[in-house]
Formats: sequence, structure tokens, C-alpha cells
Amino acid sequence: MSNSIKAGVARANITPAVGRIIYVGRTVSLGVADEFYAQALVFDDGAERAAIVTADVCIFGEDTVEKIRRRVEDLTGIKGAHVMLNASHTHSGTPTTSWLSEQVSEAYLAELVDKIAGAVCEADNNKQEALIGAGVGEAKIAINRWIPTPDGPAGARWAPNPEGPVDHAVDVLRVDDKSGKPMAILVGYAAHSSVLGGRSRCYSSDYPGMMRSVIEKMYDGDVIAMYAAGAGGDIKISSLNEDASNFKYGDREDLRRFGTILAAEAVRVAEELQTQPVEGLKVSSMEIELPLRDPPSAEQVEAELAELRQAVQKDEKEGKQFNWGQHRRVIWAEETLKALKSGDVMRSVPGEVQVLRLGDEAVFVAVPGELFVEVGLRIKKIAGGDDQPTPFVSAYSNAYIGYLPSAVSCREDGDKIRYDWHKFLPYTSTFSEDMEDVLVGAVEKLL
Repeated sequence: MSNSIKAGVARANITPAVGRIIYVGRTVSLGVADEFYAQALVFDDGAERAAIVTADVCIFGEDTVEKIRRRVEDLTGIKGAHVMLNASHTHSGTPTTSWLSEQVSEAYLAELVDKIAGAVCEADNNKQEALIGAGVGEAKIAINRWIPTPDGPAGARWAPNPEGPVDHAVDVLRVDDKSGKPMAILVGYAAHSSVLGGRSRCYSSDYPGMMRSVIEKMYDGDVIAMYAAGAGGDIKISSLNEDASNFKYGDREDLRRFGTILAAEAVRVAEELQTQPVEGLKVSSMEIELPLRDPPSAEQVEAELAELRQAVQKDEKEGKQFNWGQHRRVIWAEETLKALKSGDVMRSVPGEVQVLRLGDEAVFVAVPGELFVEVGLRIKKIAGGDDQPTPFVSAYSNAYIGYLPSAVSCREDGDKIRYDWHKFLPYTSTFSEDMEDVLVGAVEKLL
């Protein structure tokens, strides 16, 4: 086993202090329903080392990613570009970038950097000869959250769509010590971590945290469970109202139910795997320019800005609560108008694509945003298949750059895009339908 991959695992508690902002906007947290954790899995084949980090955060910002990687490199010598950071995308956490809130805690971000880098360092120090296996199960607990209306100007309609594309795969990586005892079980699944929604006033790791807790209990606490968020940009957990016509924001019982279903399937797959020594660790990445749609005209933005300002004045006059989303859209309109008038308009957004391969057993493809499921399935088809490694598509990885739509969804949107998230970053427009081919093309080159 001298040439096979060694592995080490560790975790750190990254729970924010109560009283900080929760999710987006300016709402303050009132308590902790679940402790937050970051888990680090380090691999070493004697020639290269790499780390996969999964964490209970909504997203990672560019500055935080750079600081974590730099700190990891200082502590361990692992190349920063060989660190893959995957956010669970919990909607019940504290903001980690300014586009989620203008009151991001810099103290918490500094703590996050130190704790995640420390977990990687600990995992690196814990390395030992390892047996590795990967496989795929199925859990039908997710559903597409958009119904397309291609014949009208309104774009897609937000609602459960049982006929829409979805990825029910439960992707499982099991890492054992040389005796065959599990050290880590990593589970990939493609659905938003938003069963509780953004209305929770307590920190929660949502269904991924429940899944991890169940897995660890089933192994008497001797294994560290990890969750890697997949291509769930347009997918939710099937927490529906009585007639299944709309989504409902769930409660702790819903978290228990969905987390347990996912955990049970992950353990079934893990227990059926034949782990073995694996040779060959390869990590590669590239930065690409992802194209945006044509920007709106100055006249269109001026009209939108006028409407927004009127709405703000009306709310202030009526004494309504501060509308953070409305406030950010005003900023977007003002900044976009300046860009349009100066001619300095964004046409693309840089993003990192990263591939980490564990011999012939597993390959992780990390993309920097909320990837739509059609694109995730396409990447899995390219990366996996007969006699190929088990593919894991890890969306929400590294520095977040927004929703990454499929070409089909862009065509379905009619005259109205389904998300205006770009106004919070802010970009002049959303990604174009050409984005999918650019992204997939980069993955193919790295593979």
C-alpha cells in the first residue's frame, strides 16, 4: 500500500454567536437549534496532497476562500489551489458575504478562516493508510421548484414540478482505515438546504446536519459524516402543503424525516461498498469567464429605478419595516445606470472550476455557484459512466458567483428571468444560455 492514497479527517465547530444576522438582510438570530461544523478530509498519495472541506455556511465569499487557502498552505504546505471548499448552503446560517447582508461579522469570518484551516491541519496530521470506495444510491426526496411557461412573457412559475428535471442520486464516498473501519462517509445530494426556509430565527444546519447526525449515531460516533451540496440550484426538498400545490416551510420533524431518509440510504450504500487501496491523486483547476446576457437599456434601468424609489418613499411614509431586498435593488439600478452611461459594462464573470480525482474510484467536480440540475447531470455523464470513477458534482464550491442556469432554463424564461439574484452581487444581468457550454467545456478539459 506504499503508493496508495493516505487519508485523514477532522472537524471543527463553527457555530456563530447568537445575536448575529441570520440568512440575509438584517434579522438577528435568537438561538442555536443545531451546532455548525466544518469537516476536512485530506488525501495524500506521496506526490500530491489535497483537501475537501464541507461546511455549514450559506456560501463562501472570494476573500474568505483566499484567506482559508493561504492559511492552509502556511500550516500544512498543501497548495491552496488543492483545497476544495463546499458550502452546505443552509438558509439558517449567518451571512458570510456582503451581498447577503451589509452587516457581515468580520470577527466571525476571521474565526471561520482559522477554524477551517485548523481542521485541515488536524486532518493532515491524522493521515494514515486508507481504503476508499464510492457508490451511488437513490433517495426520492427532492423536486424541481420551477414550472416553465415558455409561451408567455412571465417566465417560469415558482411551484413544485414533479415533471421537472431532478437528480435523486445519493453519491457516497467511504474512507476506511487500513483495517476496514470507516473514518469518514461523505454524501453528495442535489437539493437546497432550505427545509426551514429563511424565516427561522435560530441557527440550523437544516436536513444535511440531521443526515450527518443520524449517520454518526449509526456508527456510534466513530465516523465523521460529511455533506457535499450538489447541483440543486433549481431543486428543493419535497416539503409540500397538503395538496402538493406549493412548498411549505417545515419544522424539526421535517428535518428529522428527510435527514433520516437520506442518511439511511447513504449508510446502505456505504455498507455495500468494498473499500480498497486507491492509487493516484490528481487535482486541477482553471478560471473561466462565464458570459452574461445582454444588459438592459439605460431607459429600462431608469424606469425601474424610478419605480423602486417611489416604493421606498411609500414604505417610509407608511412606516413599514425596512425592505433590504428593495434597498439592494436600488443600489443595483444606480450602479448599473452609471455603468451603462460610461460604457463600462460587465459582459462576463470569472469563476473557478476545480476537479479532484481519487484514482479510478471517485472524481469531484467543483463549480462556484448554484448549479441547475440539468447541467449537473450533464457533468456527471461526462465524468462518470462504465469503468469510470463515481462522479460527485459539488456546487456551491469555493468563491460563490451566483445562480448557474442551464441553457434550457434560460430559453424557458420568456421575457422575464426567474431569478434577479444578479441585482444583489451586483451584475448588470444574469448568465446567458451560453454559460452552460462554457462551463461544461472547462470541466471536459480538466477531466
